[in-house]
Amino acid sequence: RLKRLYPAVDEQETPLPRSWSPKDKFSYIGLSQNNLRVHYKGHGKTPKDAASVRATHPIPAACGIYYFEVKIVSKGRDGYMGIGLSAQGVNMNRLPGWDKHSYGYHGDDGHSFCSSGTGQPYGPTFTTGDVIGCCVNLINNTCFYTKNGHSLGIAFTDLPPNLYPVSPRPFSSPSMSPSHGMNIHNLASGKGSTAHFSGFESCSNGVISNKAHQSYCHSNKHQSSNFQCTRTKQYKYVKITAS
Repeated sequence: RLKRLYPAVDEQETPLPRSWSPKDKFSYIGLSQNNLRVHYKGHGKTPKDAASVRATHPIPAACGIYYFEVKIVSKGRDGYMGIGLSAQGVNMNRLPGWDKHSYGYHGDDGHSFCSSGTGQPYGPTFTTGDVIGCCVNLINNTCFYTKNGHSLGIAFTDLPPNLYPVSPRPFSSPSMSPSHGMNIHNLASGKGSTAHFSGFESCSNGVISNKAHQSYCHSNKHQSSNFQCTRTKQYKYVKITAS
C-alpha cells in the first residue's frame, strides 16, 4: 500500500516517518501507543518547560507532497502549543518555529513562527477537538496548514530539505494528556483511506492548483479525465492521523 502511495520512495534508503521518536525528544515528553501518542510530564511553569518531539525520520524528498494531521485531545491549561517541522538537531526544549530551521503554527494566538521567537499573523487559534493538518510541498518548498479540513493558505516558503514533523507539548499543566499522533498502519494494510483526512481535499486542491499553474500538470476542458489521472499518479499522500 505505501509503495503505491510513494512509488519513488525507496524506504531502504529514505524511510518514511511512521511514528514519534523515543530518542529524539525532550525529557518532559512521554510516548505511548507504539509511539503514536504524546503526553507532557514536565513542570509547566515557565517557557523553559516547553518540550517537543521529532518524528523517526525526515520527510523524503521523493514523496513530492507530504501531509500529516494532529488531533488536539487536550489543550492543557493555557493552550500554548504548535504543530510544525524542524531540521535534525534543533533544540527540543522549545516550540516549533522558535529556532533556526524550525517552523510552526501555534494554537494560542494563530501565528506562524519561522525560525524566530516573533510570530506573524497566519490563521485562527486552535484548541481541544481541533484537527490541524500540515501539507509540505517538496517540489516548490512551501508548506500550508489546514484546520478541520479547511486550508489556511501558505505559511512558509523556501523550506530547506530533510525536515521532520514535530509535535510539541507546551509549558502548561503537567497533568495534561494530549494525543498527537502519526498513524499510517491502517493505510499500509489497506484498511485506511486518504478520503478520511479532514484536510486531505484542501491539501489536494491546493497542490493541484499550484502545480497546474506551474505547468507540472497538463489538462484542458476536453481532458478532465486525464487531469484526474495525472493528479492521482503524481501526487501521493500518506495517512498520518491522531490515535
